[in-house]
Amino acid sequence: MSQALHPAVPLSANARPTLGRGVHDLVADVVRDRPDTTAVMERPTGQRVTYRQLWDRSGRLAGTLADLGVGRGDVVAVAQPRGVDLVVAFLGILRAGATYLPVDDHAPADRVAAMLAQAGAEVAVVSADTLGPVPAAHLVASPRDGDPVSPRAVAVGGDDPA
Repeated sequence: MSQALHPAVPLSANARPTLGRGVHDLVADVVRDRPDTTAVMERPTGQRVTYRQLWDRSGRLAGTLADLGVGRGDVVAVAQPRGVDLVVAFLGILRAGATYLPVDDHAPADRVAAMLAQAGAEVAVVSADTLGPVPAAHLVASPRDGDPVSPRAVAVGGDDPA
């Protein structure tokens, strides 16, 4: 892989080797070192969230998922359009110790249902636009700034699918 095509940009001045560490660990490093740096920006809307906001929102989602019984090794479906909420969903699911299963909201409903059943996904993180094709037992919306759920996460190790 060419360095010019994929430059190595350290996430943190204190970055440690990533072996056995998840994406959520790397994001936590940045939150600690540079919390007010922009983490995600939606080009069409210009919406920006800092690493601190991303961490807080994903922590609220992790707490909500834990309240629903989601934990290590569980699969959570994600039906979100590209943008800030999708990144929040991915990170929140990982922080809950689970893995995410991206769902194409344009796929036929029977195909989506079969995928979720085969994966054992009983919870889905969705947006108002993607409610239709996701027949999960529990539908969860990505949290927004100011939502009253306390941040929480589980300890996830290198052997976890997250």
